[in-house]
Amino acid sequence: GGDHTIAGKQIDPTILQQLDALIYDIQDSGMRHYTYISTMLCALEASAEHNKPLYILDRPNFLGLNMEGPLVEPELKSFISIASIPLRHGMTVGELARYFNTHILKKKAPLQVVAMKQYSRIMRAPFLAELSPNLLTEQSLYGYSFLGLLGEIRPFHVGVGTPLAFQVIMLPDAQGLAALEWDKLAKLFKEYGIQAYQDNMLRNGMPYSGLRLIFPENAPFASFELLLKIFSFFRTRGVELSFSPVFDKAIGTRKFKEWCKNSYSLAKLLSESRAELQEFYRKALCCFLYQPYPKIRT
Repeated sequence: GGDHTIAGKQIDPTILQQLDALIYDIQDSGMRHYTYISTMLCALEASAEHNKPLYILDRPNFLGLNMEGPLVEPELKSFISIASIPLRHGMTVGELARYFNTHILKKKAPLQVVAMKQYSRIMRAPFLAELSPNLLTEQSLYGYSFLGLLGEIRPFHVGVGTPLAFQVIMLPDAQGLAALEWDKLAKLFKEYGIQAYQDNMLRNGMPYSGLRLIFPENAPFASFELLLKIFSFFRTRGVELSFSPVFDKAIGTRKFKEWCKNSYSLAKLLSESRAELQEFYRKALCCFLYQPYPKIRT
C-alpha cells in the first residue's frame, strides 16, 4: 500500500486488477476517529496506484457544520487518526475525499464525487441505518462527538455495549460522587442545550450512577469544548482518571494529557489548535461542495 495504508488494511492488488472501478457508499459519523474515512483514504491510494476510478456517493454529515478540535500530530497517525484533519471535521465524505486527493496523496486518484442535490449543512437529514453496534440512533451519534473520547478514560462508562451507548455518562458507585455533584454537571450540560437527568445501571454486576443525556437535533453544541469542561469538572472533584493506550491517537495530540497533568497550558493548547484549524480551513476551502461552509468552533 501507499504512505497512508495501514498494515492489513490495504486492498488486495490481485482483486483490484479484476475491477473496473471502486465505489464508496458509507455513511460517516462526522468524527475523525470513525475509521471508515480511513478506509476511504486507503481506497483513494489504491485507486491512484492502480489507476482505477473511485466513485464516492456522498452522504450528509449528521453533526452539521461545526469544525473543531486538534489536528493529528505526525507521530500519532494511525488507523483511528489516519490524516491530519480536525477531530470534528464538519465535512462530508465527498469533501474529505477531495481534500485527501488534493492535499494528502502524493499521486492523485481518478476520483469522482457524486454530490448530493439540494443538500444544506444545516438541514436535518434522515437517519436511514445504524452506523455501528454502538451508533444505533442520531442520539448516540451526537453523544459520540465527545463521549467517544471520554469512553477512553477510566473509570467512565458511556453506555457502550448497551442500548444507551454514548447517551450516558456514569461512574462506579464506589467512586462515591454525590448526587449533588451530578446535579451540578447536569447544569453544565444544560448550558449546551443538552438535557440531563440522574440515572443508574448495572455493568458487569457493578452498580454505576450518573446522567442520561438527551441531545438537541443536529448537535449544534461545541463538543471538544464540552469534553474539556467535563474533564475539568471531574478532575476538580478528585476523581482518579486514567487514559487508555489509544487515547492520544484518538484525540490526535499528546498536549491534552499534558494539560491534564498540569504540564501544558490550556490557553496554549487552545490557541495552537485554533491556528491549526484556521490553516486547515484555508486549505480545505477549495474542497467544499455545500453551503453553508463549515464553521470553526474555538
